[in-house]
Amino acid sequence: MTEIYRAHIALARFDEPAADAIVENLLAEHPDDSAVLFEAAQYYAEKCSYDKAIECYERSFEKEQRRPRFQDELMGIAEICEIRGDFRRAAETYDRIIDLLENEWGLTEETDSSVAEAKRQKARLIAKA
Repeated sequence: MTEIYRAHIALARFDEPAADAIVENLLAEHPDDSAVLFEAAQYYAEKCSYDKAIECYERSFEKEQRRPRFQDELMGIAEICEIRGDFRRAAETYDRIIDLLENEWGLTEETDSSVAEAKRQKARLIAKA
């Protein structure tokens, strides 16, 4: 996993081809590792390579074996969609977050503020769509 830091260092040194190669090799070596996929998504998001970031976030979320899963990948997708002005898709991603919180975590608006906050964010995005 330390390889991802080498990619960030290469990127900071303006050696984007080397940085990309490190990440691509890491993904080739660990195609089903949710942690590697998440770190690659973060790397691509930092570079504004949003399609690749979303792809890696989706694969990371899918490959995560632990239950309940965290919402980090979905939050990353929603943020990228909002940055791109795709408010409808961002709102749809909040539907997935709400489903995750309610069904995997067993949370409700009454028991945890994160459900209510996700619903507020969804409504905000729908209003922008």
